[in-house]
Amino acid sequence: MNGTLQFGNIWNYREKSFRDRHPVIDFRTIHDSEGSYEVMAIFFAPIYPEEQTGVFKWYQYAGDMNRAQFEYYVDNVKAMSLYDTGVTAEYGDRLITLETCANTHDSTRLVVVARKKTGTI
Repeated sequence: MNGTLQFGNIWNYREKSFRDRHPVIDFRTIHDSEGSYEVMAIFFAPIYPEEQTGVFKWYQYAGDMNRAQFEYYVDNVKAMSLYDTGVTAEYGDRLITLETCANTHDSTRLVVVARKKTGTI
């Protein structure tokens, strides 16, 4: 993507002060008109080669997960986060993961993970 016209504000989450001022991402869909998500973790990470083992492949955790998978995912994204947001997730919470290219020379991504706010559909 050329420039920051789309998804440009995701870059601001690198700074804790921005996250403190903008802790919620509104992500609404046709199925979820009340989609407010609290930013939980922000990190830089590569897309690893398929054959590489012993690394956390954050992008492989999507859709339905069992409790162990969910907790492993949350523990790892929190550990990778650039700073502590004070937000965590429990099994059963809904999460969104937003990512954008962070480097044009490799596969590094800037990733923002957010948890659906309690009390929203």
